[in-house]
Amino acid sequence: MIERILLSSLFVACSWVVKGQDLSGSWVYKETRKGVSYYSKEARMEVHRSGFEFGQDGQITIRRNESSCGTPPIRYQNYRGTWRMNADSVITTTYRFHSYNLENDSWKLVFVSKDSLALKYKG
Repeated sequence: MIERILLSSLFVACSWVVKGQDLSGSWVYKETRKGVSYYSKEARMEVHRSGFEFGQDGQITIRRNESSCGTPPIRYQNYRGTWRMNADSVITTTYRFHSYNLENDSWKLVFVSKDSLALKYKG
């Protein structure tokens, strides 16, 4: 019983470390292939690209299209929220889009390394 509690606490405390890689930091969108979105780890998010900035404390900044339309010119905005990852490597983000719609998105972690991240959107 105590071992289970300790393991659960360790998982929650270190949920930003996945497969030996640190998920915290800025991840900038690069491309999507066969339904999988690929990101590269950067010093900071780019002005004209979407991405994520995962905090070790469960906080997240999501950079995305500021409107629901994809017609150029596309402008990006940062949205702050929270994130967590379950035992099945599904990342769930919760944030306010335009300060009134509460968004809950889920992403399956496909791959992570020190400089690359691959996610599959689940909804």
